[in-house]
Amino acid sequence: MNLCIVPMKPLARAKARLAEVLSPEQRRALSLAMLEDVIGAARALDHVWVLHSDDDAAEVIRRRPMRSQPDTTACSSYRPTARQRPEKTCARWPSVEA
Repeated sequence: MNLCIVPMKPLARAKARLAEVLSPEQRRALSLAMLEDVIGAARALDHVWVLHSDDDAAEVIRRRPMRSQPDTTACSSYRPTARQRPEKTCARWPSVEA
């Protein structure tokens, strides 16, 4: 089984190191474009999970044949769900075994 887990930082905090050269709207658009690229590159895999906390990211994911996982703990860190034990993470995705 090939699996790709894509942790998506909340868009309001995305690409913060580029704040001197890009506006918040440009950084948000860049993050969404990069998400599109990653999802496109991963489409040949068996499973792609995108952990996100933004409606715009969810909309990008809805346009693809994959599953979206809202990350309700994203306010403290942008990768908390991915750090969980595999069996706990996979419990959210019953079609995938740890």
